[in-house]
Amino acid sequence: MAGLTSVPGQGTYVAAKHGVVGLTKQAGIEYVRDQIRVNAVAPGLVATPQFLAFPEADRAMYEAAQPGGRAARPEEIANAIAWLLSDEASYVTGHTLLIDGAATLK
Repeated sequence: MAGLTSVPGQGTYVAAKHGVVGLTKQAGIEYVRDQIRVNAVAPGLVATPQFLAFPEADRAMYEAAQPGGRAARPEEIANAIAWLLSDEASYVTGHTLLIDGAATLK
């Protein structure tokens, strides 16, 4: 998400993520005629093993900050990636797919 928003106190991290978004757009336009699709995924809070290892109070705090009140399941992110890789998304390139449960909308 940091590639599409700002995060106070995290300037270098945000700059790096914005670079990924820009590179995705640039590569998308450069390789489209070669039928090479280039896309990025910007996930929000995900219930990874690392996140699940946090103390329960910390997990609850992060999840409470999410509009849907929960972290994404890893398979929800994987399903979106599978779609991007499928023929159903054959005309999608240079795009950053935000999968954040509306977190950037608040």
